[in-house]
Amino acid sequence: MAELGGNTASTLRACISCGNSEVPQPQTAVGGRDQWPRAVAEDWVEARQRSHEGIRATMSAGDRDNLSPGAAEVRDRFAADSLARDVAVSLDRIPPTDVLGPGVEGTVPE
Repeated sequence: MAELGGNTASTLRACISCGNSEVPQPQTAVGGRDQWPRAVAEDWVEARQRSHEGIRATMSAGDRDNLSPGAAEVRDRFAADSLARDVAVSLDRIPPTDVLGPGVEGTVPE
């Protein structure tokens, strides 16, 4: 269960002992070790991946600026240029071209 969820056994035990409601109750114990059917463990892993934190972790892929893979690639491609890096990190704050276009067209003489 811990391995499927990307945790250590001690982390999983700590979650269970703290009453973390996201961790399903063990179905049985064999030799003093909690056991879950594989289907239960896989459902738990899938539910964790669908959670807000799971989506964020997947999309940022551990990136230092929590960027999506595409934005991180743009940042890395232009990392030598600090302005380009600032732009890449701020992509979500730049207005789209359909918003900027009419303003630019209105300021450029014909």
